[in-house]
Order: sequence, then C-alpha cells, then structure tokens
Amino acid sequence: MEFTPSQFCVLFEGICSGEVIAGVYGSSESGCETAYTAVPNTAAAGWCRTEHLCNANQNNQAGVIPHCYHAQGWGSATSPAGSPCQ
Repeated sequence: MEFTPSQFCVLFEGICSGEVIAGVYGSSESGCETAYTAVPNTAAAGWCRTEHLCNANQNNQAGVIPHCYHAQGWGSATSPAGSPCQ
C-alpha cells in the first residue's frame, strides 16, 4: 500500500535523513508532503517510492543509500537518470 504524504515524509526523514537530495522534498515536513503529493502517477511512482523507502528501512547500511535515492525519484545522489521510480 502506498504511504500517504504524511506517512512517507515522517518515515523518510527518519530513515534517509543522511541521503536527502537538496531541493527534492523541501526543507520541512509540509514541503516534503507538498512535493510527495506532486509525484506523477506514471509507473506507479508513489507506490515505487514507498517500496524503496521500505527497502531502505529493512536493509543494512550499505543497502540504504540507493533505496533512499530511489525513494526521492533519483537514480543516484547526483542524477535523476536511472531511477526506477520515474
């Protein structure tokens, strides 16, 4: 089940706080919720981001980083290219 914007943002901050890409989800919870709400529904992007956030939470530290980037809709820390959640 896809997270609501509030659920996603609270969990995202707790799980991926060290991997936040500047400007993607804003600098506050309300900014994050607004940005998450605007995620396009193409390729079930919201569901995909929820899944990657769950994966980041379940994996060890080495597995967290790529899932945190994917939860933000990016393929890596420096590029949105290659994201499975576009």
